[in-house]
Amino acid sequence: LMTLQNASGTVSFDAVKGFAGDVDTSGSVSSIDALKIMQYASGIITEF
Repeated sequence: LMTLQNASGTVSFDAVKGFAGDVDTSGSVSSIDALKIMQYASGIITEF
């Protein structure tokens, strides 16, 4: 589990499943979502 922190809060996601782009019933993020989360945590984008 990877935790990314932003001024707005903390976002956690399964890094392996996220970057692999897997989407399953447990709610793992897709690779696109993982990229957005990383950008969000870096302050590049401010919302999804």
